[in-house]
Amino acid sequence: MKYFTAIVFYTFIIFAFIGCDKEESGSKISLNETGTSSDTVSLISEPEEKIISFDSAISGLEIPANILETVTLIEVTFFSFDSVLEKGYLVVNKKVADEVVLIFEEIAAIKFPIEKIKPVSEYDWSDLESMKDNNTSCFNYRNVAGTNSLSRHGLGLAIDINPLLNPYVRGSYVSPPGSKYDPLVPGTIIADSDVVNIFKKYGWQWGGDWNKGYKDYQHFTKYIK
Repeated sequence: MKYFTAIVFYTFIIFAFIGCDKEESGSKISLNETGTSSDTVSLISEPEEKIISFDSAISGLEIPANILETVTLIEVTFFSFDSVLEKGYLVVNKKVADEVVLIFEEIAAIKFPIEKIKPVSEYDWSDLESMKDNNTSCFNYRNVAGTNSLSRHGLGLAIDINPLLNPYVRGSYVSPPGSKYDPLVPGTIIADSDVVNIFKKYGWQWGGDWNKGYKDYQHFTKYIK
């Protein structure tokens, strides 16, 4: 009799366990091969991030091979005007690539806002259109405006930050059109600010310090051997 009682007891336990397992499995939402639920819930994927490669970043412009050999594409972090950390892409001279990544990390850490950071190829290599869009950029194989001299941007050794807020100013002439230099506006670079000091720590010069009859507040450049 005791053996029969034991068998009944263990049979009850087994069926109870199976029933619980079925209830638990019934409460789970399974995903099919597409990653969506076979039940009533679906997963909404985030928009795909645009992939920028070196080839795409330098496409659309005839650039001498000896220049292309000296530049590279880097990914940098920046603090946006929406108060979130975002990724941007710069084509820079290989000799300063590592320090530029560090510079932008430090700028992001102090929460200095930057609008966007894209290669100028995204603007068909138009410096004006890039500036009008308040785009922060580095490499652009072009001459200094109004001259036959290659710009520091053509070497990947100059960076322009928030051009609409930090314009080039010579007397009454301001570039880009519609820009205004107001030190009280967030994203504006001012003398002895943390942004300027971070760049100077790595040996970069700021166009806002120039005494040449003009100021280029957006502009940082570095001279290397």
